[in-house]
Amino acid sequence: MKANILGDPRAEHDKEMLGKAFLETADYRTLLETSGDRCLVVGRRGTGKSALAYKLKQHWRSAPKIKVASLSPDEDQMIGLRGATKYFGGDFKTLRAGSRVIWKYAFIMEAIGLLLLDYKSKKYSHYAILKKELDEWTESRQGVADRVRRKLKAVVNSEDSVEDRVGAIAGDLQIRFLEDCLIDLLGETGNQLFVVIDRLDEGYEPDDVGVGIIDGVCQAAIDLNSHVEKMRVIVFLRDNIYRSLALKDPDFSRNIEGQTLRLHWDENEIFNLVASRLRRAFSLDAENATRVWNRCVAKNLRNKEGFRGCLRLTLYRPRDILILLNQAFYNAKKQDRDVIVDEDVESTAR
Repeated sequence: MKANILGDPRAEHDKEMLGKAFLETADYRTLLETSGDRCLVVGRRGTGKSALAYKLKQHWRSAPKIKVASLSPDEDQMIGLRGATKYFGGDFKTLRAGSRVIWKYAFIMEAIGLLLLDYKSKKYSHYAILKKELDEWTESRQGVADRVRRKLKAVVNSEDSVEDRVGAIAGDLQIRFLEDCLIDLLGETGNQLFVVIDRLDEGYEPDDVGVGIIDGVCQAAIDLNSHVEKMRVIVFLRDNIYRSLALKDPDFSRNIEGQTLRLHWDENEIFNLVASRLRRAFSLDAENATRVWNRCVAKNLRNKEGFRGCLRLTLYRPRDILILLNQAFYNAKKQDRDVIVDEDVESTAR
């Protein structure tokens, strides 16, 4: 008896089912376009952001001449980063401006770290300078948020005014020079580069500091997507964080809104998702989604109307329906049944 027969509702622990039964939605195909102009992917909890991030990384890593950096900050490191942003004061504008620069530096360094692994990069004139900078950046093994925190402490002069610190940080980090080097390396190695950042809700608080840090991440991603032709940064954001950005950032509609892809599941997509997983879980050979569903259910659950009744017990999110059906099938197995009936779903819903 398998408790999660349709897969784990958390994408981080569902790699087996994602590999066999991932549904290629219109959103997924849009993000696959290497020239795509939507770099912020927004969705509620349970709408498949982490699953999308996982499959995108898997697809790009299988292609030649494509490098992928995956950034997923841990909760403790994001909380630690909140303390380091004190250098930019308590005003939202200075927080956003400082955060934008340091995250831009972080994305560039993660990208350069991948490109320097290519043997062609060793012929680059600034290789030694970049290698030294990279060694300092990667000294911390705790992830990107900890590296950002350490770099801030190393370069910011605490005796300067807040305005001076914000004005000086781009020069202290040599952002222009590093960006030019990144463009040169992409040209010389012939690579394309993707940076995927997920789980930004870890350690997040909806105050000026928390929103300023996330706003900086988004602005840095938009900057690099605009300036570096062969590089693309994609940020996955939870819906409540996105709403906080809209509330606090006066330039939201100009800079961020047009860069957003909002995840939305309709009834037909969720039905196809469930059918795809049922097909794999029970080794069914039927192609039609309705036939697959009908072979796994009985009584009033049959056909799309029956599925619609299950869906009404959820918030129309993939995670909800997977949790509901996993438990329903588990209840059925305890009674030696291979199909679920109304009572299995109702007891789970309660």
